[in-house]
Amino acid sequence: MNLAESISCVDIVECQECIDAVAEMSFNEWPKECMDVGIHSVEEYAEDIRNNYLEPNSWPLIIVAFRGVELVGAVAIDPNDMECRPNLKPWLASLLVKPQHRGKGIGGILISAVLKRGQNLGLGKMYLWCKRDMEKLYISRGFHVHEYMDDFCGHPVTIMEHDFCEPEKILE
Repeated sequence: MNLAESISCVDIVECQECIDAVAEMSFNEWPKECMDVGIHSVEEYAEDIRNNYLEPNSWPLIIVAFRGVELVGAVAIDPNDMECRPNLKPWLASLLVKPQHRGKGIGGILISAVLKRGQNLGLGKMYLWCKRDMEKLYISRGFHVHEYMDDFCGHPVTIMEHDFCEPEKILE
């Protein structure tokens, strides 16, 4: 069995028992960023998920990835992942793969899953920001450069855009 066959991706609505684990994984990965948006603990992160990400068949949403029964990653569609660009929405946000599972293609599987979900929801576009060294990953998934910023969260970043209306971007 190849890796893609061993990874299952589901909406967090379908596995609410994993909310605390997703919150812990995410808060521990990005404590400064969480605090910058007013989330000061794992418990507050879990509360945010429960309050904002559990509406079926809509967004914001979180998709979680499992290898067997082990949670290995998550990704979100958020209304705004960059307060200085409120006109851009929605955002592919919070892509996270546990450290011991990185470099195995799970991030790509999560990106494909969230893009498919965005397409199914009828989204026209989706944005993300990434450090410049990650551009190629997203370009290979149908994103293109929207804008370069010299400093966001202490790093030069690229804002990228995926246009679901472009024929070559329609996902099978």
